[in-house]
Amino acid sequence: YFLLAIVSFKLSYYNEYKSYLSKVMAKFLVYFLLAIVVVAASSKVLSRKDARALGIVLPKGQKKVGSYCSEPKNIDLFISRIKNPEEAKDSAFLCAFVAFQKSEKKETKPYTKKNVNERFDYFKECIKSIRRINDEQNSWTAGITLFCDMSEEEKDARTGDLIFPEEGQEGRGNDDYETPDRIGGDDIALPPEHRDKPDYIGGDDMALPPDSVDDNEPE
Repeated sequence: YFLLAIVSFKLSYYNEYKSYLSKVMAKFLVYFLLAIVVVAASSKVLSRKDARALGIVLPKGQKKVGSYCSEPKNIDLFISRIKNPEEAKDSAFLCAFVAFQKSEKKETKPYTKKNVNERFDYFKECIKSIRRINDEQNSWTAGITLFCDMSEEEKDARTGDLIFPEEGQEGRGNDDYETPDRIGGDDIALPPEHRDKPDYIGGDDMALPPDSVDDNEPE
């Protein structure tokens, strides 16, 4: 009887333990499946066709991209995650490139299969330049601009005839304009007929906002 009682007790304990273990495993399985669902939902992958439907064109060799990459507000985050841009693979730039396509800063025409690789190359060089500038100094922070996917010709067309100081110079003019120091610095040019009038502002040669001009006379 004593031995029978011990065996009966052990069987009862085993059954309770087995029931408890089954409940724990069941809960673990449920939570595990939920985690899989959440991760899958947050990391949805866009195929080339899916991306095209959203107005996104993927470069050659890139067959898919995470859906989260299409959020333009995260473009700075995507750029910061690129380790060593000078040696990084194309895939490292893809997320930022996709986000740029959906951002308001992009002003070039919609990409096509023929020009997307060229645009991607410009964009990569822009990112590398941004990182170099920010790594070399901390007085200001470079970032994405509308010029990041443009060729040099397109940039020149946007900037027009603006005069920029050359490296190592305080300022420069051109053959027709001088840069009097009294007009806001060395890089502001006056027409030839007003070279001897550095205080002249307004008139037909220098436009001021309407609220700064009274009866078409310079202030």
